[in-house]
Amino acid sequence: MCLEEEESVDHLFLHCQWLSSLWFLSISLVGVSWVQLSNVEAVLAAWRRRLKKSRVHGIWKLVPLAIWWCTWKERNQRIFEGKASSLQDFKLYFL
Repeated sequence: MCLEEEESVDHLFLHCQWLSSLWFLSISLVGVSWVQLSNVEAVLAAWRRRLKKSRVHGIWKLVPLAIWWCTWKERNQRIFEGKASSLQDFKLYFL
């Protein structure tokens, strides 16, 4: 998606600059501290643990799913339709 590294699950869903911007935006909006982990499995496990401590429980559990859904849709749009959103449009779609 970012054309900077070979696509892998962890890069696409966690480390791509496009996704990093969504993670940062999400964490900023809910006001929590977070250090991005190295793989998807670790993120999900840590996210569930953090979920129990969060005051925004309902929103918090949806954040990874929303990020990954937007990413998958954007990726497929680029691959199968030859269309790419701007980073700003990508963020707005996520929100």
